[in-house]
Amino acid sequence: MTAPEYFTLYEADSMQVLHGSDYANRLNNPTPATKFMMTRGRGETLRAMARVCFSHGPGIGGMMLTIRSACETEHLPALRSVVLTAAQAPRVTGAHLCMADAEASAVRTAET
Repeated sequence: MTAPEYFTLYEADSMQVLHGSDYANRLNNPTPATKFMMTRGRGETLRAMARVCFSHGPGIGGMMLTIRSACETEHLPALRSVVLTAAQAPRVTGAHLCMADAEASAVRTAET
């Protein structure tokens, strides 16, 4: 079993939306369903606000693999090449390389 066990992906029009008060208010007032799901987790909830650096393919499918790693900016071109190669593998519908915004990701809320 992996940890965290659940993965949720949200898309926003801009990073400013994720820095805004409306988003913070939602995170600090979780719904009953969110509270229930948070009790089912094993360990801490991880939240990463990220920008898409590279995307290939629509990514529509029934399964998802996520890989989280640390990477210095100068290594992004090589990592982009790896993601492109992965996206072209048989039965892969898309691959996306995202870079976390450390400041936005570090904000603690009632939900976490």
